[in-house]
Amino acid sequence: MIARFFQNPILRPVWLVLRVWLGIQWFNAGYHKLIDPSGVWVGPKAGVAIKGFWMKVAGVNESFQTVAPPLTKYEWYKDFIIALLKGHQEKFFSYLIVYGEILAGVGLILGALTVFAALGGAFMNLNYLLAGTASTNGLMYTAAIILILAGMNAGFYGLDYFLLWLYRKYLNSDPFTRGRYKKP
Repeated sequence: MIARFFQNPILRPVWLVLRVWLGIQWFNAGYHKLIDPSGVWVGPKAGVAIKGFWMKVAGVNESFQTVAPPLTKYEWYKDFIIALLKGHQEKFFSYLIVYGEILAGVGLILGALTVFAALGGAFMNLNYLLAGTASTNGLMYTAAIILILAGMNAGFYGLDYFLLWLYRKYLNSDPFTRGRYKKP
């Protein structure tokens, strides 16, 4: 019953507005990091910003000694962040976050692979929430989950419509019916 509600064709314009809004949020977040003149996300000092954030999340200093209460309330997540710090993964994740946010935004704005873009965005929001940052992450996470539940209807007014047309044309299948109305 819930799936039928989210996948109701009447709600496609609602999903369009929600999808574009969420896409703009993700694109802006990534774009501002990309063009940051200090270069702490992408560029010569890539990884500096995320390393500082991770140290606050874990509540440690450069020597991995506890200096403040961690932002995260989850010991396992703190251990995960410390493992990333010890592995010097900040530069890789800095680029991954920036381009992941931009790709999620573009995918949602254009309605291209919408469910995967929303899933990527939801995963990033979940990590921000686990790290102890509230901000708009809860709202964006909820919007992404709603778009995932809406499924293909979330990208109907977008490039997904044409991608699905190609899928139906070349594989002689209709993903909208999910096998309910098979052709004889």
